[in-house]
Amino acid sequence: MRGAVYREPKQPLTIEEFHTPRPKVNEILIKTKACGVCHSDLHVMKGEIPFSSPCVNGHEITGEVVEHGPLTDDKIIQRFPIGSRVVGAFIMPCGTRSYCAKGHDDLCEDFFAYNRAKGTLYDGETRLFLRHDDSPVYMYSMGGMAEYCVTPAHGLAPLPESLPYTYGAMAHAAEIRPGDSIAVIGIGGVGSRCLQIARTFGASDLIAVDVQDDKLEKAKTLGATSWLEPRLSLKEPIAIKKFNC
Repeated sequence: MRGAVYREPKQPLTIEEFHTPRPKVNEILIKTKACGVCHSDLHVMKGEIPFSSPCVNGHEITGEVVEHGPLTDDKIIQRFPIGSRVVGAFIMPCGTRSYCAKGHDDLCEDFFAYNRAKGTLYDGETRLFLRHDDSPVYMYSMGGMAEYCVTPAHGLAPLPESLPYTYGAMAHAAEIRPGDSIAVIGIGGVGSRCLQIARTFGASDLIAVDVQDDKLEKAKTLGATSWLEPRLSLKEPIAIKKFNC
């Protein structure tokens, strides 16, 4: 398989060949259908967040279940049968340690001790190895910027058939229609994508809201027709059809 490899800050990613990764117990191999670029990925690529390298970034994935690891729990196999559609999570909870048992998946001890600290899954090993020399490559979450990725089953949720892999939330939750007016609050990686999708769906007024001037400038290039820096807005509620600030 191919994957995008980060090696050093502020340098282009390289597309390299890997062995297809193999899942272990209670892990699932996913064929990646789409992977977003989160700002946390960019922080790593710019050297603003320390992380083991070389690594494969990417955690905003959707994909298809290809394989279960040996001895995986039957309940996991029933929930995620081969061929089912799934969406991944940035923090991949182990599902067993104390915080996960209490429902605080976002504080999973294993995630921070192994993935964030070492770039591995929870046995202390990566699942990514280069084809030409078998050298290991670290994983930022599941390493979703590749054709296949491995993630603990507790880091997945089923993706209904009614939702496409790439833009389901905008089409089916926000229900954007031609002529709509929308506001996108926060023009980071996700917000930028929302602006572009809304424009594609035919929204007429695209209002970008952010506290950083550089992000508002970027929003203009992505189709924003209006923009607002909240700290400069009026204290009294006002009805606005179109504005520039």
